[in-house]
Amino acid sequence: MWQFIFTVLTLIVSAVTLGLVFRQVQIMNQQQKTMQSQSSLMQRQLEITQKQDELMASQLSKRADLSLKVDFKILRQQDKSIRGYTFSFSVCNKGNKSATDHYWHIRVPFEFSRLQRMEGSENAEYQPKSDEKNGQGYSYYSGFTAEPVYPSRTKLIGEISLGDIPLDKTCVVLWKMIAEDGAFPEHDFAELEVSLVEAA
Repeated sequence: MWQFIFTVLTLIVSAVTLGLVFRQVQIMNQQQKTMQSQSSLMQRQLEITQKQDELMASQLSKRADLSLKVDFKILRQQDKSIRGYTFSFSVCNKGNKSATDHYWHIRVPFEFSRLQRMEGSENAEYQPKSDEKNGQGYSYYSGFTAEPVYPSRTKLIGEISLGDIPLDKTCVVLWKMIAEDGAFPEHDFAELEVSLVEAA
């Protein structure tokens, strides 16, 4: 009789032990799945952080790079005789970011401008001021442009037309641009020598 009871008790203990072992295995499997899920989540968060860093670095590396372009044109009559000359001024963006709300300043030697009004794009007009720098007289033009200048694009600022200019002299224009990304050039005015040769 006691042997039977002992056998029954042994079976009960073994069943309980087996149940505990099975439950532990279930818990371990669940823990493993949780760890895998957490690991996947951390990997995803790391990828998102890396993409955010790359996007921020890309945004920080984008910058406008403004410069002045001057085109010289000889105006001719039907008989090919010269009736005047035109200087066209444009802002160029050599950077990889659009430039908006930029200011421009242009000094044109007096012999090549004579305080002539600049006819700007969209019917704008710019009346220059008489200016002097290093003993040289200039017509000083300045203005503000709100329209964007996209990367690798050029936007016309305006034109000056004259009936006569000293073709035997050198025309060196001084310029400066100021935009959100800074001043171009960073210090003082840049010099740009204009070729007084008619384009082919």
